[in-house]
Amino acid sequence: MKIIISLGLSILLELFAMQSVVAQAIQSAPIQAVSDTVELTSLKHWPQPTKQAPPVYPAVAQQDNVEAEVMLNVLIGKDGKPKKIKVTGVKTSYMNGAPNVSPGINPPAKYAKLFHNPSINAVMKWRFTKPLRVDSTAALVWVNVPLKYQLKLQK
Repeated sequence: MKIIISLGLSILLELFAMQSVVAQAIQSAPIQAVSDTVELTSLKHWPQPTKQAPPVYPAVAQQDNVEAEVMLNVLIGKDGKPKKIKVTGVKTSYMNGAPNVSPGINPPAKYAKLFHNPSINAVMKWRFTKPLRVDSTAALVWVNVPLKYQLKLQK
């Protein structure tokens, strides 16, 4: 079995592009978790990943053919380093074509938690470009980062 953890830059760039729509929708609701944070719409340069560390695939999930899509909410510091990370969602599924798995059956909820720590630990090692305000000063900003854990059958 081959393991693929998708951290595609194209997915992240697409996500950052989508955040402008989301940011416009929440423009009236400031982020409250950390003072000194700014909204994405007030940035001249959004943070872009420059260094990515892949997460460790949870052994139990891999053994049981469980895949996952994890969404993280990441506070990017003025230096481009992640400061805080929250898991905002985990969607698990069985690997397509996995033996002994009926189509349409989802894994038990206990698997979702297995992906929390490896995802957080990996993204804490990531580095981003500095988020800059319109006046070119650095800012703290929350961004969403998706991770996809995917297994492939070996042929």
